[in-house]
Amino acid sequence: NMRKSKHKYGKHFRHYVMLYEPKNGKTTKKNVIIYIHGGGWQFSKPQAYEPNAQEWINEGYTVFLPCHRRIPFYDYEDLRKDLNLILLKIQELMKERDIGHLNMIIGGMSSGANLAALMGLNSLILNDLNINSNQISGLFLLGAPVNLALMRPSPSVYFFAGNKGGSKFKKANPIEYLNENHSLPILGIHGTKDGFVEFESALSFYEKLNEINPESLTFHQMNGITHLETAGWSFLKNGVQELLINWLEAQEKNTTFESLNA
Repeated sequence: NMRKSKHKYGKHFRHYVMLYEPKNGKTTKKNVIIYIHGGGWQFSKPQAYEPNAQEWINEGYTVFLPCHRRIPFYDYEDLRKDLNLILLKIQELMKERDIGHLNMIIGGMSSGANLAALMGLNSLILNDLNINSNQISGLFLLGAPVNLALMRPSPSVYFFAGNKGGSKFKKANPIEYLNENHSLPILGIHGTKDGFVEFESALSFYEKLNEINPESLTFHQMNGITHLETAGWSFLKNGVQELLINWLEAQEKNTTFESLNA
C-alpha cells in the first residue's frame, strides 16, 4: 500500500533520497517523517529500511529515507553538507506534492540518529538554509551516539569526528547543541545492553536535556535490550515500536496548523 521513488540531490552516487508515499498519494498526517539509517556512518542503505517506512505508511505518513556519503573516505564535514542538501531536496519534494505546509519529524537509528540530531538541533544552519526551525516538530533518536565524548574510542567515531577535543569532534557531537533555549520535543530510546553505543554515553545527553527543559524530553530506558534489538523495532515485539508510534501520535496532536509554514 505504498509507492516509492528515488530522487537525486547531488553528484555522488549516494546522493539520493528515497520517498515513500501512501499508494493514493494522500497523507493523513500533519508531519512527514525523515528517517536516517544506521550503520556506523559506513554501512547499509535506505532501501534496507523499507519495512520501517511501511509501518509509517500504514499510519498515514509520507516518509523520506535519505542516503549519504560514508566514512572513511568522507567525514563529518562532508556528511554535514549532505544533510543540508537533503533538507533542501526534501523541502523541494514536499512543495512539488503540495505538502509543503506540513511539518517534519526527523529521526534515526544509531549513526543515523546522530545525523538526525545534528540536522534538527543546529539552528544556525537551519537559518542559513532558510528553514524555519518551527517546521521541525520533533526528533526521535534510537540507539543514538549523541555524546561522542563518552563513547569508547573506535575507528568509526575517529573517521567521522576526528580526534577527541578537536573542533570537528565538537561540531559532530550533538550534545554540544543543547542550550538553555531548547524546546524541541525529543524522544530517546536506548537499551541498557547496547554494545555499540554505550548506554551511559546516551544517558548523559538525556540527563543534560532533562536539566534544561524536562518537558521537551521523553526518554525510555529499555532494560536488557541490545543495539540490534532496538534497530529491529519494525518486526520485533519488544515495546520499541509501540513507544515510537505513541510518541509520534502525541506530536501529531501537538502540531497545530497555525504553527505550520505555508
